[in-house]
Parts: sequence; structure tokens; C-alpha cells
Amino acid sequence: MSPSSVEADRCLELALAGGLPPRPYAEMDSVHPLSSGRIRYVEAKAPNWQRLMELSGLCLEQSQWTNSGPLSLALGRIISHVSHLPDQYRTVMASSGTAALYAAAGIFAARAGKQLRWAVSAFGFSATRTGPFGRMTVEVDSDEHGFLDLSALGEMADNEWDGLLVTRPFGLERNMSAYRQFCSERGKPLIVDAALAFPGLRTVGQDVIEIVSFHHTKPWGFGEGGCLFVPAADEALARSILSFGDDAPAWVLPSVSNGKLSDLAAAAIIDRLETMPTWSPRYHAQRRRICELVERSGLGRLGAYDDVNIAASVPVLAHGPIALEDLPDVGFDCGKYYAPLSASARMAGSIHNRIINIPCHGDMAHISDAQIEALLERMAHDS
Repeated sequence: MSPSSVEADRCLELALAGGLPPRPYAEMDSVHPLSSGRIRYVEAKAPNWQRLMELSGLCLEQSQWTNSGPLSLALGRIISHVSHLPDQYRTVMASSGTAALYAAAGIFAARAGKQLRWAVSAFGFSATRTGPFGRMTVEVDSDEHGFLDLSALGEMADNEWDGLLVTRPFGLERNMSAYRQFCSERGKPLIVDAALAFPGLRTVGQDVIEIVSFHHTKPWGFGEGGCLFVPAADEALARSILSFGDDAPAWVLPSVSNGKLSDLAAAAIIDRLETMPTWSPRYHAQRRRICELVERSGLGRLGAYDDVNIAASVPVLAHGPIALEDLPDVGFDCGKYYAPLSASARMAGSIHNRIINIPCHGDMAHISDAQIEALLERMAHDS
């Protein structure tokens, strides 16, 4: 079977999973001309407007464009299908990954009958200490791979925290069973912030909720969006929390929001997912190329990636502190994530001081090995 046939079959498979009209194969290619010669940190994406109009016809027929409209629900079904989500779990769409995180905290607060204190990864996104997590968090340092250090958490008394929120930085590979077991032994809930880990298998359980972001900075994202994976019994509660939480008790109110995903936003994300067979191989190819160049440079990398999830960047570690301003202009933008959430988190601080995130989307094919090597050489020399 030809690559084009495989892509067309995959596109039809997603349409059927979502209950949507099939996408004509001729519309699949998502390659768009760059707006300028410079390669940005995020891929130059553009929607297929014809496909968005076609999808929006469902909203027009039902005169419903939000509040769990037809495309938002269809997108949830597609994500469940792509993620091989077990039948006893549901994908609930949200307006952002942050809204999904808040809803996850609200579900566990509703179960516990109180607002919970969360132990969170000090090397993680700032949203994990806002909203229901604000003033209710204990920041735990990371290990050398950027993941929350369970040995550091184990040194704390169990009564100092009620639930665990683990960030999976950059979608790096990590078996989450140790975190699940740690929480299970103590009867505490677990939230996994997997904002940058898709489309691999999900970490779910009766006391485990995982979230993914569909923000434009994510390879699979377009505009703004997010989702959470919840037990089927919690689906209605999740949707209520994302819709102002009518009659929610006081301990759930810090989690409630107008966090529903509009159907126009859902249409753009569906369009992006349908073209994943076209653009995802380009991400994987650039990740492999950049990782090989990093290895030859003698610099380190934070963690490792599997071949299922689609990496947005290669996190490179210098030998010592380095700033973005120290890098030469070699024709593409880099990033530097994440600023530690606690000044006392020494390992998280050390990682952030040394890290440079090199984008690995398909547009990086316009960048030569020599350009990347020039950046890596400066990192090795200046750190």
C-alpha cells in the first residue's frame, strides 16, 4: 500500500471515529509557504479553510457552535480513538490545557469534600500553581531528567500534601507506574500534566486524570484547546466544572471556569489531526537529525523521546549556564523552558540554567546541519 493510501485511510478512520464527513484526500497536505526566511520556534501552520467550512456545516445544521457542540464532541471521540482510550474512560474537551488542569483538580476536590493541597513538579508549567493550585501547592524538586523526584517527595510527611501533580516535561518518555504506585500506597490522587505528550497511550485510572494541551505551540495543536481523560462516571462533573460549576460546593469553586471549547476552535484542531500522517514524519525526522548532531557535539540532552509521541523540541543541556542572548543568530528561534517554580529547587534551577530548546518541526528542514552545529558549538564553548 502506498504512503498516500495509508494517509487517506487514516484520515477516513478519524472521520468515522468522530462521526464526521470524510475529508477528500486531495486536501490533506498541510505544507504551507513560510511567511519569512526565518524559522520560528513554532511551525508555520495554516488551516484548510475548505475543510473548516465543511466541518462547520454540522454546527450550522444544528445551530450550535459551543456548549459541547457537535465538533467539540466529535473531537473528543477522535482523540479517544487515536489514544486507544479504554471504553470506561472519556475525553472531555476544554478551552485550554490550563482549564483542563483546573477541572481535574475540581473533580478530586469534589470527591474529597475539600480543596486539596497539591505536590507539584518544580520543573513545570506555571499554570500548576495558579487557580485551584494557587497557595495550595508544595513544589517538589526534579530529578536529573526533569521529572518530579519521588525520593524528595518521600522525605515529606504524607500529611503535608493531599494529591500529586506530575509534569511530563516536553513529552519526554517516562513510565508513570512509579508515581501511580506511590500515590496508590498513600490513597492519594494523581494528575499527570502531559500537555506535550500526544498521541501515545494515556495514563488513566480511577484516581488518575491526565491532561493534554492543543495549544498552537503543540505539534498537534491549532489556536487554543485542551482535554482531560476521566473515568466515565466523572464526565458530567468535568463538563459542569468547565461550565461555571452550577451548585458546586465551595471547595470546588476555585476550579470552575467558562472552560468549554468552541466548535470553531475544535474544527481547526480536527483539521490538524486529520493531516497528522503528513506532517508528523517531518517532526520525527528532524528530531532524529538534531539528536544526532547534539550527540556528536558532546553536549547532553534532557531525557529521551519514544517514537510514538511527537516532540516539539529537542531539550539540549549545556555544560554550564547559558542564556538565549548568548546564542548566535543562525536563522531559527530557540526556547528555554521551564523556569523553576521554587527558588529552592536546585535541580530544576540547574536544568533551566543550562537548557536550550531547539525546535524540531518540519520547517527545520530548511536549516542546514552546519547552522545547527554553529549553535551547538557556541553552547559548548560558552557554558
